[in-house]
Amino acid sequence: MNENEKRIYLLEKVNVKKALLKLGIPTMIGMLVSALYNIVDAFFIGRLGTLQTAAVSVVYPLTMVASGIGLLFGCGAGSYISRLLGRKKYEEIADCSSTALFSGIFISIAVVGGMMLFFEPLIYTLGATKSSITYAKEYGMIYLFGLIFNVFNMMMNNMLVAEGNSGFGMTAMLVGGCINLVLDPVLIFSCNMGVAGAAAATLFSQIVSSALYVCFLVRGKSYLKISLGRFKPNKVVYTEVLKIGFPICMFQFLTGGVVGLTNIAAKPFGEAAIAGMGIVNRIMSLESNALYGFLKGYSPIVGYNHGSGNSSRVREATKTAICWSTAVNILFGILCIIFSRQLIYLFNQESVNVLEVGKQALTVDGISFMTLGVQIVIGNYFLATGKAKQGGALSICRQGLFFIPFLFLFTNIWGLTGLILAQLAADLCATFVTVVLWRKEKGIR
Repeated sequence: MNENEKRIYLLEKVNVKKALLKLGIPTMIGMLVSALYNIVDAFFIGRLGTLQTAAVSVVYPLTMVASGIGLLFGCGAGSYISRLLGRKKYEEIADCSSTALFSGIFISIAVVGGMMLFFEPLIYTLGATKSSITYAKEYGMIYLFGLIFNVFNMMMNNMLVAEGNSGFGMTAMLVGGCINLVLDPVLIFSCNMGVAGAAAATLFSQIVSSALYVCFLVRGKSYLKISLGRFKPNKVVYTEVLKIGFPICMFQFLTGGVVGLTNIAAKPFGEAAIAGMGIVNRIMSLESNALYGFLKGYSPIVGYNHGSGNSSRVREATKTAICWSTAVNILFGILCIIFSRQLIYLFNQESVNVLEVGKQALTVDGISFMTLGVQIVIGNYFLATGKAKQGGALSICRQGLFFIPFLFLFTNIWGLTGLILAQLAADLCATFVTVVLWRKEKGIR
């Protein structure tokens, strides 16, 4: 049995729980490493001061834009690839993967170029102040260039997972993450580069991960046959990729928009509020990335077996994923509540105000995070089975339909306290909508 046959056997025959762990753990580690780029940057930059922390926080939403492009083509193509595998259409897999990958690269270059061209007005809009703008420019102009490689890495990771090969994606991300962890303190402190050193460390680490993915493709031991000759923009491929990738992309854009709006809403309360909310966003991204990473292992199982008509395996995988993700989220939420002060202190020892804002926000977000497992699993189910309408609704529900109105309403009524409470209210409403859609879907109950 060759490597590709083993991947098909894993998706089709292996015990569901074992298959979820086999595919989910490596992708979870890979996504954790991706989140750790921002966590590590925040940890070391926090030693430089509140202004530097606030500056990096206002650049952070731009990462979500790049991630949205990577997920648009990576998850969209990945869902289609897993369904094509179930139908044994290998040539179409090669065409889809090449078309999606090159489309994502071209678009990311254009978007990043636009960000660099209009960086200063853009970063002011996202909440930068006159005191923090210099640090934001030092960090952002280097960091943005690395987003092109980040998009490539995300697309490759998602498409490899879709064919059942999650191990290499984990390795590529892990190598890059370890390099970033080592380079950050060296460039920031030993080389006296400050925030620019953190951005340079991230850029180099992303390039290394990209190089590893290219080496893997050159080996040719994959259903993904990437070449410009297979870059065939056509209605069929883009329809299949976009109907799944677009809702995920919008979710990521909304997440970035929410972070930006949070910075804007926090701006009247000072740099301490921006820094505190920024630290909390990074801590919560650690667990949310772990959840999304694990469910990248869930999605190909559902997509493949839905494509091959094995509905019982789809139901078992969905119920198992809901139970596991909810249990882990509850545990993480409890830890955030109990150790909120200590966690914020890791990233800030300078300002008592940052500590207090961060502690309150992390406590509330820890409660709201306990509901996220059901939302994400059911959303992934709809997208993996090609049901873009329901999946799209859930993708925009949490951060778009509910959080943004609550953010402005609550902040206007209760000030900084309202800003902190907005996410909890949004998650409770989004969970209710998810349960309603779940009960209507007979195939997974």
